[in-house]
Amino acid sequence: FATHADAVSNLGTAVFLGITLVSLVEAVSGAAIHVCNAHRHYVWNFFLVNSRVVVLLAFLAFLYFHGLPAPSMRRDPAFIGVTVWLATALVAFAAACAYFWRTNVKVFSAEGSFTEPSFLRNVKSNVLRLSAFQLSYLVFGSLPSLVLAYFGGAREVGLFSFALTLSGFLYAGLAPVNEQIFSPTFSRLVTENNRPQLVRRIIQMQAFTLALGAAGSAVLLLGMNPLLHLIGKATFLESHRFLPLLLTYQVLLMCGSGFMYPLFCMNRFKALAVIYGLPAAAAFFWVLATRGDALTALKALPISSAALNLLGMAYIWKLVASDAPLLRRSLVGEIVEKPA
Repeated sequence: FATHADAVSNLGTAVFLGITLVSLVEAVSGAAIHVCNAHRHYVWNFFLVNSRVVVLLAFLAFLYFHGLPAPSMRRDPAFIGVTVWLATALVAFAAACAYFWRTNVKVFSAEGSFTEPSFLRNVKSNVLRLSAFQLSYLVFGSLPSLVLAYFGGAREVGLFSFALTLSGFLYAGLAPVNEQIFSPTFSRLVTENNRPQLVRRIIQMQAFTLALGAAGSAVLLLGMNPLLHLIGKATFLESHRFLPLLLTYQVLLMCGSGFMYPLFCMNRFKALAVIYGLPAAAAFFWVLATRGDALTALKALPISSAALNLLGMAYIWKLVASDAPLLRRSLVGEIVEKPA
């Protein structure tokens, strides 16, 4: 909403400055979650992941029992939403600080401070790699928006957006299961340099994802018709033609987590940037070559996620066949080197 002039006018520049400053601390809670996985602190990991959800549920419960406050200069609905977001971010930050304090996890290297030349070189190297990965990941995640640009009328846009949102429920339902079950295991196996077991776990995760994804996709495809008739939204039945391709895209995207988590644990950010960047570029040229055919352009999504898996698994096999250590030294090396 920061791009809307009325929101800026109502909330004020100071509020948006505060949002920017608070967003800087979100990296702490994100780092704490990865450290929890590395140290196999599952209870803390569950608490950190769900701390923001608890705050949101508490706010919704307050609204249910007390209603929305009367509008005023500082009780604008947009301002209330910003306040809730700030509260969730600060609670997550406090939970991360509590985790580092209570568990005595070593965050900084004992070899020197932030001003040590070795530390500064490490920061430069890893920040560039991580930035390249984040950029390619962002472009890859924006592919549905690129396809959306090929829908001319508002009706087609609405139907595609509905199908995309519906397929997103499948991803939101299954991805956390994979993260909680397999992600800590990947971190441990990478630290132990256990190559055969790592490959087995990756294949297990992908098979698990394919099985659950196929079952969930079948439920959505078969249950879409009666559900929309039940709630009186039969108009959206026309979005059914988009759903199979989108569900395939989401399932293959979740399978990509099978190699993405281990490579992230290995600090192979440069490889991840290539693995995400090449399918994104291929999908982009595919969409350009369709010349306005929306349904054909939509095929770029499952094709890109399939290419993502092929490239990722090829790189994993290359690493396993080599003699180099799986774990590459990085900024978080001191954290994950010796799990508590």
